[in-house]
Formats: sequence, structure tokens, C-alpha cells
Amino acid sequence: QLDLSNNGVGAEGCQTLSAALGRLTALAQLDLSNNGVGAEGCQTLSAALGRLTALAQLDLSSNMLLLEGAQAVASSLVHLHLLASLNLRYCGGAWDLNGPPYSPHPPPLSPSPLSTLVTTFFFSLLSWSPSPPPSAICNAIYLIL
Repeated sequence: QLDLSNNGVGAEGCQTLSAALGRLTALAQLDLSNNGVGAEGCQTLSAALGRLTALAQLDLSSNMLLLEGAQAVASSLVHLHLLASLNLRYCGGAWDLNGPPYSPHPPPLSPSPLSTLVTTFFFSLLSWSPSPPPSAICNAIYLIL
């Protein structure tokens, strides 16, 4: 288990962390919540995350992933066959799974970076061989609902 939550890792720290994660292939839980990781940090981490094949829990909550970061994370998730818990709360800016901020005249809805990540992950499950584990399918369905 590695809990680096609330440490201000940021994009620069993700470079160092990425090198270290490459050697922690047995890591089962990783918490990077509230670290200012952002899109650039996710792009840096994506390859290292994909090598964490024992990872069962990943928490990236409260980081502004945005579309580029969401796509980078989604590309690494297809390798995490044991992933059972993925926390992405408060990652997509104003529009994420937690709903839009209050506005008397809200802008038209458009796909959020977070919904893009979830959709990409869900459809990537279909390409797994052998079939994806039931926990991954249930997790993806839970996130979409």
C-alpha cells in the first residue's frame, strides 16, 4: 500500500514517482488523491500505472485530470486486470460524476473528461483476452451509472 494523498506531488513529482512505481509491480493500493496531478502528471504516470498489474485500488480523486489526463489514465487501466476500486471523484472540473455546479442558466451538457475516461475504460474491457474479471466489469458499470 502506498498513500501519497495530500502531498502536493504535482506534475513534476509524477516524473520521479513514475520511475519508482516501475519497480513496485506488487503494489496493491495506490492513493494519489488531492495532489495537483493534473493532465500532465497523468500523462507521465500512465505507463507506470499500466505496469502495476497487482493494483486492486487506485485513488486519483480531487486531481484535475481534464480530458488529456483522463485519456492517459484510461490507456493504462486496460492492463490492470485486478483493479476492483477506482476513485475518480472531483477529477473533471466543473462537470464530473458529482453533477454540475449550480447555475440558474447552466451551459448545454457535453461529455465530461471523467465520463470520457469511464466510457473508454468500459469499452476497453471488451477487448481483454481472456475475459475481464467480474470485478472490473462491475466497477465500470458502477462508475457509468
